[in-house]
Amino acid sequence: MKGEPIALVRSGDLIEIDIPKRTLNLKIEKEEFQEPLSRWKKPENKVLKGLLALYAKNISSASKGAIRI
Repeated sequence: MKGEPIALVRSGDLIEIDIPKRTLNLKIEKEEFQEPLSRWKKPENKVLKGLLALYAKNISSASKGAIRI
């Protein structure tokens, strides 16, 4: 599951950041995570229009510096 668990983070949850490994880990018990995960539905992809579409087409991801490609 790529990217989805970030949608389940709640205010006050502890997050471990490991910069050299480029990872984020949500520090909660698995049981605490399973209930919201079972209710979560992946949002539908939206069609990008206008400036947002232009930005998405021409700028790299933030992890690569968000620079023009």
